[in-house]
Amino acid sequence: MKRAAIKPRWFWRTKLTRAGAASWNDLCRGSWNESACYELSAAEIETLRNAARLLHGMYSTALDAVAQNGWWARLGLSALMGEQVATSWARRDKALMGRFDLAWDGQSPPKLLEYNADTPMSLTEASLGQRAWHQEVCPESGQWNDIHPALVKAWRDLPAARIHFAGCLWAGEDALTLKYLAKTAREAGKGTTVMQLKDIGWHRKKARFVDASRAPIECLYKLYPWEWLWAEQFAAHLPGCCQMFIEPVWKLGWNSKGMLPVLWELFPDHPNLLFATDEPERIGSSYVKKPKLGREGANVEYMLNGGLSDQRAGPYGTAGFVFQALAPAALFNSRTATLGVWVIGDEPCGLGIREDTRPIIHGSSPFVPHRIV
Repeated sequence: MKRAAIKPRWFWRTKLTRAGAASWNDLCRGSWNESACYELSAAEIETLRNAARLLHGMYSTALDAVAQNGWWARLGLSALMGEQVATSWARRDKALMGRFDLAWDGQSPPKLLEYNADTPMSLTEASLGQRAWHQEVCPESGQWNDIHPALVKAWRDLPAARIHFAGCLWAGEDALTLKYLAKTAREAGKGTTVMQLKDIGWHRKKARFVDASRAPIECLYKLYPWEWLWAEQFAAHLPGCCQMFIEPVWKLGWNSKGMLPVLWELFPDHPNLLFATDEPERIGSSYVKKPKLGREGANVEYMLNGGLSDQRAGPYGTAGFVFQALAPAALFNSRTATLGVWVIGDEPCGLGIREDTRPIIHGSSPFVPHRIV
């Protein structure tokens, strides 16, 4: 595995926006970088695939333990939210996708940083952007990118005939992601409706969720965190209706970084895990402090030998923090890289890489394509 310098395509921003991979504003802010690419061997891709499979199974075991012991506070969840997570998990409500973020130098075992299980972003870059770049720049090489056909298959396996897609359409990345997901659902033969989250209504007589035209919502993909949904006006109607949502409410348990200490307790010294605890006195002088319920690197602190090396501001942290040991150094041309392995259904199906000159990868860190050599 290495980072190789390459020449960007002419008019690459225009090509990416036409492909639906990113908005022009995001590209101008540096959310994509194709002046380089990461090169991996087929054997290295298999290493990442196998690590994601193992971690996927470990998360199932960990949520079983959380539900059996009622460790909802450890995940930063209220008793009501924990009850809904447990019920949804017992039903095994249908899930769509997630993204394991791994640290890896290509030599030692990949290490889990966290699992984005509820509202994973950078989907359009990983699926559409990489595919367009690969077809034009290096079609003779390979790429681990089966995201699109995996999404189509996942929608096809759902019994619902129509799927509503809701989120904050005023946000560029959210709108692109929802439109892309709706497109994959239509390819699977589903009817689709894309709507603002605020237009979700409750029909009192029929006791069900409806859209702005009062059409019933049978299945709803929401690009909106579960912990935020519980603060919405319709939250009182969520209990008993959670099975209609994708991602299912049990993904709130997987998405919490409070799972990291639970995983370490259940699988101590596992080669794909980093030591993690919710007791700060146990961590030492070099660690990463993460909010249990947080996103895109916000409110993360990176401590090195007792000194603050990097931090990101944000609105998270009220649910508590976890403390995770640092991953073995994996720098590529003085850049930290996070390897995002996409899991759709239960199967790893693609890779997306983000990098930064600072230790903490965040929402604006550049996405860099990869190829198999």
